[in-house]
Amino acid sequence: MHQRWAITIFCLLVSLEALARPFHTDRSQGGPLAGPAWSNTASIGLNPAAMPAQSGPAFILEGSFLQERFSIQTTRNGGIDPNSLEEEIPYAKSSSVQWSPGGYAGLVWPLLSERLVLGLAIQTPWQTQMDFREDPESSGLNVPARYGAIAFTSSSLQFLPAIAVRAIKGVHVGSSLGLSQDKMSLLQTLDPLGSEGLGPGPDSPGFYVPYSNDVRSEGQMTGWHLEGTFGIWVDRIPFVQLGASYTHRAPMRIEGTGSLEFPELMGGVTVPTRVGLTMNLAPELRIGLATQPDLPVQASISWGMEFWGTCCGDREGDGTTTVLDENGNIIGPDHGVIVEIAEEVYLPRRLENSMNLRAGMEYRILPIWSMGAHAGLRTRSVPDFAVNALNQDFDTRELGLHTGIQIGDSARLGLSYTQHFSTPRSVTNSAWDVRIISASDVSEDYVDERFSPQLPYTASGNGDYSHSSQILAMRLEFQL
Repeated sequence: MHQRWAITIFCLLVSLEALARPFHTDRSQGGPLAGPAWSNTASIGLNPAAMPAQSGPAFILEGSFLQERFSIQTTRNGGIDPNSLEEEIPYAKSSSVQWSPGGYAGLVWPLLSERLVLGLAIQTPWQTQMDFREDPESSGLNVPARYGAIAFTSSSLQFLPAIAVRAIKGVHVGSSLGLSQDKMSLLQTLDPLGSEGLGPGPDSPGFYVPYSNDVRSEGQMTGWHLEGTFGIWVDRIPFVQLGASYTHRAPMRIEGTGSLEFPELMGGVTVPTRVGLTMNLAPELRIGLATQPDLPVQASISWGMEFWGTCCGDREGDGTTTVLDENGNIIGPDHGVIVEIAEEVYLPRRLENSMNLRAGMEYRILPIWSMGAHAGLRTRSVPDFAVNALNQDFDTRELGLHTGIQIGDSARLGLSYTQHFSTPRSVTNSAWDVRIISASDVSEDYVDERFSPQLPYTASGNGDYSHSSQILAMRLEFQL
């Protein structure tokens, strides 16, 4: 009887949040005052009730580039890479610097004497890329972070039709329905023998060959998810506007193709695969206050909470991934592999709620020129024990500088630069390797076989993690 090994194309954790990673909508469109209380054409996603009910249609087009830097200094095995053999060479630092584009286009159209406002937006809320290889064409087997991610890409394209109605004078309610097309790709390796890949190679029997026993996995998936946002906006208090909104997100379900490349010891074959992923997404609450738009100095402040702990804080919130061959059959001896691969594996995330604070100000220096700034703080949602190369999240501060120029009577050009500063994390209690964890050592909250089944072993996520990012955005607004 063949031993059933829980190897998956994502290796749990080492399996990504791939999918465990908590996705945050970090790109705040609309300038320094963006938030649930500020009324502009970018309000469709944040608070549809705040869509501007003005004399005519309005349009906004914004493009941005996000640069993200990740670095990981692995400290498992005492910081020494077993593949260095008797030389005992420390793990090299894993680093990734990637650029990803983003965009937002929104149109609002007041009707019925501005009692009804229709809106439509297209945006890219979730964009992330990582590649820890020095050479993008290499296999990445020597990347210390390889059991979490060698390379990873996620992107989404969201369509947002929206409607807002003036309930009574100065009070608007609204809702939007988001349809997102999601894409992900992941390249990583698995450690089924618990040897960090070190073992005999096909050409060197009796000798230990670095990385020769890693299983190389890759996959590309696409899918859809829905989300609905409901909001209220109050514009009847002197000098200020109030807004609140709530977004409910349905689970993300994506599927696609990939491959598992087994080492010689396990069959030496490459098996094409069909893979699927189901993952919960967090609901989000936002509350904000902003000044009236006709003041020379304008300001806004907002608070938000992403309820990752509610959707994904315990076993009930674990995602699942499936891996089968091209015909939908379990992978095993019939494919030339000496083990049978589990069809379904849990993706434990055990996340916590994440809070987001943001405050912005804009000053009209000249009738046609304004300057602004914003500052923000977001708390992490991944507890220390759940961090690994793919499932990273940080306490992050952000600072943004903005400028805008009025062009004629109906157009405005804006430029924004935002820098995110993340607090580094040092993880010493990783849950991703049950071989080194027992209930007497640490909290039972994460002594759980779903993090790291006895087979395959997953390498510990212990290490020092750091992250920073910056966004450059340009937008053009029209009052039609």
